[in-house]
Amino acid sequence: MDINEILKIDNDLERNEELYKVFDEDKRLRSRTGLVEKITTLTEIEKLICQNSKILDVGAGTGVYSIPLAEKTNEIVAFEPSSSNFKLLKSKSKAFANIKAYNKSSYDLKDIDSDYFDIVLLFGPMYHLSREEDRMDVLRQAKRVCKDDGYILISFINHDTVLISETINYNTNIFSSNSYISEKQRLIDRPFVFFKLNEAKEMIEKAGLTIKEIVASDGFAEILSQKLEEMTEESFDNYLSFHLNNCKNPETLGASNHLLFVCENKK
Repeated sequence: MDINEILKIDNDLERNEELYKVFDEDKRLRSRTGLVEKITTLTEIEKLICQNSKILDVGAGTGVYSIPLAEKTNEIVAFEPSSSNFKLLKSKSKAFANIKAYNKSSYDLKDIDSDYFDIVLLFGPMYHLSREEDRMDVLRQAKRVCKDDGYILISFINHDTVLISETINYNTNIFSSNSYISEKQRLIDRPFVFFKLNEAKEMIEKAGLTIKEIVASDGFAEILSQKLEEMTEESFDNYLSFHLNNCKNPETLGASNHLLFVCENKK
């Protein structure tokens, strides 16, 4: 199935299933742009965990966060709905007795006991759930299964920056493409779902979560993606240090393709 056929699928889970047969998330996160996002995200998670932490990774992909975190904490439960991603996740997690991986989605959070996890990672659901009621339900369920004073980390794709980075790197005419609705000045939410920063913030607050920090997961990296690949190791290392030192600045948030909300769960 090609991308144009995938875009026509209305059911979020079915569209997600087909998308990850053609979209290689592992490859994306091995690029230097992806590494900026991965290292930034792991840095924020590691500030919050200890060896006894219990982590729920919802939309775990191929284990990009579950696998490295398994060496730092005792228990990880990973949900991944895409069968192709789950196959890789299951294979990688066999080396770790403390990872329990399930071919499940955010819709299955209702089956988990309340107040069990110290950390809940929602790094996939907000990329794919197109209905507001489903997004709110995921946030409520995450709040329920997370302990009081635990943390829920949520990733979003930044609508406005995607338009700019796509124009620079991939499609000069995206503003006149079928992906853009000029009357609304919005991208269509296919195959991913996009948010402006204030929209993400309002939704999280509506769910009753306390936002501790907002992080520019990849900052300027997507806009600079071609240049990052051309950098020497020394230049890239220095850029990464610069990014990590500035990833919470307002100007960097505005330029970031991905936004990470670190939220406290106060019950």
